[in-house]
Amino acid sequence: MLKTNKSIENKTLFFIISIILLTFIARDFYIKSEVKKLNKFTIVKFTLKDDLPKRTNFYFTYILNRERITTANSGIKYSILNSKSETKIIDNLKINCFYLAKYDPKYPNIIIVDPLKKVTDTTAILKAGFTKKDIKN
Repeated sequence: MLKTNKSIENKTLFFIISIILLTFIARDFYIKSEVKKLNKFTIVKFTLKDDLPKRTNFYFTYILNRERITTANSGIKYSILNSKSETKIIDNLKINCFYLAKYDPKYPNIIIVDPLKKVTDTTAILKAGFTKKDIKN
């Protein structure tokens, strides 16, 4: 009788954890679709590529309401679903360079960076809230 209760507890715990995980995944997809629909653009700076044993994080920084926001949730990632050309584009990202990204001010930690849209116009970068010091680094 004791084994049955333990088994039920394990199944219940697994079910609850699965629901929580699926909720977070669904929320991320929902927010990214909202960011795409809003079609609002900003300039972001590629600040860090963090190579971990099983994944690589790409960190981008941008300015929103005079606040510096850094996020790795940028739509840039290595994946087995990426084509060779997508992987090559990601490999060609340059640290301390600026790119165009979609964003939603309601969800500042989720952006969608376009790795093909490199921004070099100093005036546009300064208008986006960056400083001359940001451009030189």
